[in-house]
Amino acid sequence: MIKSFLIVIIVALLITILFCNPTEDEIISSKKTERAVLPYVLYTSETGFMIGILGSMSLYNVFQDGNNWIILGTAQYTQKKQTAMNLLPIYETKDKTFQTNLDFGYKYWP
Repeated sequence: MIKSFLIVIIVALLITILFCNPTEDEIISSKKTERAVLPYVLYTSETGFMIGILGSMSLYNVFQDGNNWIILGTAQYTQKKQTAMNLLPIYETKDKTFQTNLDFGYKYWP
């Protein structure tokens, strides 16, 4: 069951990479804030069932024209009362000469 689940995930990711990626000019010209929230459920023998949520927000032209600010966040809770939260803000310039990645996280994993 896990193998078939992984195959479905890999195929979905490949389809997304091949057909759903906008060009850089389309992204920069849109200039709209984009948001996505995706729930997920996993199961492993170590944690039992895990539920989580992944959130993403993309901001364009924040400091200068053409620069991108992307914020990714996750929150997870497992059947064995384990929690994990993560926040990853990414900032990059239009010509990609400057990029910052900061990773903030909290994990209670007894």
